[in-house]
This record gives sequence, C-alpha cells and structure tokens, in this order.
Amino acid sequence: MNRPARSLRTRFRERRYTPATFRIGLACALGAAVCIIELGSNSGADTSFVPGNATAQAQAITVAPTTGGLNYAISLGISISDYQGMEAQSLSQTIDLGAIGTALEASGCSGGPPELNPKDVPASVQVESVNGNQSQNNSITPATSPIGAGNEAATATTQPSATSLTKVSDITVPGGLLTVSGLTSSSHTSIDNGSTRTSTATSSIGSISLAKGVVQLGNLTWTATQQTGAATTATGTFSIGSLTVAGAKVDTSQLTSSSTANPQTVLNIINTALSPIGLNIQWPAMSTLQDGTVQISPLTVGIDNNTLGQQVIGTNLGQVQTVRSAIVNGLLGLNCNFATPILVGDIGIGVLAGGGNLNVSLGGAKAATNDLAEQSPFGSGSLPNGPAASVSTTSGNTGASTSGLGAFTGSTGTGGLSTPGTAGNSGTAASKSGPKESLGPISKTTACVSLGPSGGGCSGTSAAVPIGLASLGLVVALFVWDYLRQRRRDRLMGAVEGMT
Repeated sequence: MNRPARSLRTRFRERRYTPATFRIGLACALGAAVCIIELGSNSGADTSFVPGNATAQAQAITVAPTTGGLNYAISLGISISDYQGMEAQSLSQTIDLGAIGTALEASGCSGGPPELNPKDVPASVQVESVNGNQSQNNSITPATSPIGAGNEAATATTQPSATSLTKVSDITVPGGLLTVSGLTSSSHTSIDNGSTRTSTATSSIGSISLAKGVVQLGNLTWTATQQTGAATTATGTFSIGSLTVAGAKVDTSQLTSSSTANPQTVLNIINTALSPIGLNIQWPAMSTLQDGTVQISPLTVGIDNNTLGQQVIGTNLGQVQTVRSAIVNGLLGLNCNFATPILVGDIGIGVLAGGGNLNVSLGGAKAATNDLAEQSPFGSGSLPNGPAASVSTTSGNTGASTSGLGAFTGSTGTGGLSTPGTAGNSGTAASKSGPKESLGPISKTTACVSLGPSGGGCSGTSAAVPIGLASLGLVVALFVWDYLRQRRRDRLMGAVEGMT
C-alpha cells in the first residue's frame, strides 16, 4: 500500500517533541540570544572613550581660626567646576562665612531678627547643564551687600564643560598694616576633542602690602592642572612676580615651586626660631593626594601651639574664670544676643592662650580627573521634581577643600551646585525649557576602566563569544538530531502500514 507523500509543514505539525527536547532547545536559544546581545553591546569597547569625571577648585584667601576642636573658617573667592559623565556644573562664590555666618544669620535668641540679615550675604552663582547650556553672573557692590563686593560668574555646557570665575574687591586693614588687591580664582573642567579629560584651577593675588609697604609681593599665582585620556598632564605650580623689602627688590627666581632651591628649607629655620610664639609660614608645594588629585597648597601664615601664650595667658585663665563667668552671665542677662560676640571673643582668646590656632591661607588650587564610568543606580530615566542635592564647600586650617568628585560636602550648607543661585543678577540661560532637575545620585563603578592610550572602555576579552557560539551549535545539533529521529520514525511507521 502506497502512502501519500506529506508536505514538510504537515510533518512539522505532526512532530512530537518530548519535554526534555523542548526545554533544551529553549535554553540553548535563550543563551545564544543573551550572549549575542552582550557581544554587540561590548563590541569596540577597547577604543571607546569613557567620559569619567573631573573637578577643579580654587580659593583666593581663607582665614581659619580653630579652638576647642572646632573650625570657624571664612573663605573668599571660591571657584568650583566639575562634570560627571556628560553633565557639567560650576559654582562661583565671593564669600563663605562658614559656622560664624550660620550663627550670625540665625534668628535672635528672643525671637528677634538675626544679627546679620541673610539677604546681606552674597549668594553663590551656580549653574548646571542638565537642561542645556547655562551661564549666570552676579555683580556684588557695597550697596547690595555690606559685607562683601566682587563679581561671580559661572558657565556650564553640554560639551560637557564647566567654568567659574570669582573676583573679590580689595581688602585693607586700617593703619596700613595689610592691603591685599587683585583677589581672583577660576576653575575649568571639560572633555576636549572627545578624548581628553581636562581639569584646571587657578588662584591669583595681584599684590600684598605689609606695614605700609615695607614688604610688597606682586602677582602671586597658584595653578593646578590634570589631564587624562589622549593627553596626560599633572602639574601644580606657584610663582611670584615681584618681591620688595624696604624698597629693595629681591630675586624671585628661586621662590617658585619649580625652582631647584626649596624656600621651605629656609622657612623651617625661621619657623623654629619663632616656635615659642607659635608663628609659622608654610610655602606652597605641589602634591598628589591618594585619590590622584593634583594640589598646589596655599601660602599659609599661622599661629599654632603658642607656647608663650600658654605660659602668659593660658595659665592665668583659670584665675579669672570666676570673674569672666559673672561678666558673661550679666551680659547675657541684659541681652541674650551677646552670645555671638562672646563666642568670637572666646575664639580670639583661645588662639592667644595657645588653646587654638589661626591660619591665614593665601591662594591654593586642586584639580582631578578620572576615567571611572558613571552610572545611576536608578537607570537612565530622570526622577520626579524634588529637592536638589546640595553641594557645598568646607574649609580647613589650610584653606577650603572638597570631599571628592562632584559631591562637595561641608558644614555650612552653602554653595549648592545643583540649583542655580537666585541672588543678584540672574544672568542669562541658554536653555529655559522644562523644570530644573538635579544631576541625581551617581555612583562610581570600576566595571569599565580605561585600557587604551586614549582612555578606552571595557576590556574586549569576554566569554560571550564562545558561550554564544556553543549555544548556537547546540541548537543546530538538536535540530539535526530531531530531524533524523523523525525521519527514522516516519520510515518505521510506513513499514508497519505496508505490512498491514
């Protein structure tokens, strides 16, 4: 009996698959698809450029008294720029009063107005490129702020690049004891030519005059620069344009950070001689921090561990403590707002008595870049509108500092980098569409590191290729085995039908 020929479609429909065959085939197909997708996403990663992140910070001058383990730093001329991935942000701030400002701006103890109106404190100018290119500036005059004057400017673009420039008006101490002019700081971070991460910070002081011009210093400049990727640079420099003592010019060629002679060697001898009164001078020096940050330290004049003050003033404080307590309690009883002036007085007495220190830091800059890939734990989507993440500055004994890349944290709560400043002139924004959003949480991962000379991406060695090919081979072998098994089955069925 001849059996009519059946089409391939009919035979496919009549084919019976065992559960094991179906599961094996599905698993192999799924494994092959995953590996092929993974292979496609990693293709060419060795030559791709990882934006990474960069940060730059400079400040013109910092006055940092410390007593009782607490720091009361006041900083002038702060410039901060950074980018993370493809988003940039920058900050410019003429003055940061730190903890003292927080106390002065707080409401009076009796519910009255604060001793310092917060509106009189110049707000920082802050921009970021989340919604496009932005630029803002703020011109501060004595009419707009009684405690500071200068100019703040900040720019952020989608390149990404971030730039800030801060200028502070001249400082004059009555009697001609000290005059400081030309206080400026600037910072810049960017990705250049799509292959180089650049971070540069500069602070400069036009001139410093001591004791009515007996000592004059001119054109002091601190610069920190770091580049990674196609170009590699890591430098920190300090220079003095001129130095005059009692009308006589001094050769400044050996006073720069790049000179063969080390000025700190001479200053150490002077510091040893002045150690009884705690006076010391620290010359700017370039250093590389553990996280790779390039830093040029400020020129610091400080009073630390005042031995003479401990012997003359410190030992006698206990004897007058009863009288002091009575005076303080009496003043606070008359007006509780005397608490802040008393605090300032205690800081000064603590320094003179050797129980604290006072550091005046001129200049200083730091710059950092890295090739760590940035990724948000919440994916690429944006979060709903909410409070912007605060990014602030904090000051130590040797000047203002930051805690890391793009996440500046401090105790004063000022200087946020996530929302544009509103005080003063609002400036112009290149993009005004849509609500302002913060950069969002960003965490570093070492899953993607630069391997090539131009800052490459992830390693090209991957197990996806052999696994994918093996999975495809298994699928093909399973199909051939099943096809042969079905043909054999059809032949057997045809023979049985012929016999019947």
